Amino acid sequence: MPYQNIDASLSPADAKAVKDAFDTVLKKLPFLVNLTPQERKSTFKAGPDSVSFVQNALTAA
Repeated sequence: MPYQNIDASLSPADAKAVKDAFDTVLKKLPFLVNLTPQERKSTFKAGPDSVSFVQNALTAA
């Protein structure tokens, strides 16, 4: 279902600038890695419900 209230266009020059910016970020942060689906499932996720628990644990440590 397309959104009718969004009207956006991007010139080819702007699209290239965005891609170049992403390339710069990836070059500046070479330590970023892709996770496998299994690794994503096993990684701890701190959502809004667990933020206070994590903050209390960090304070107590």
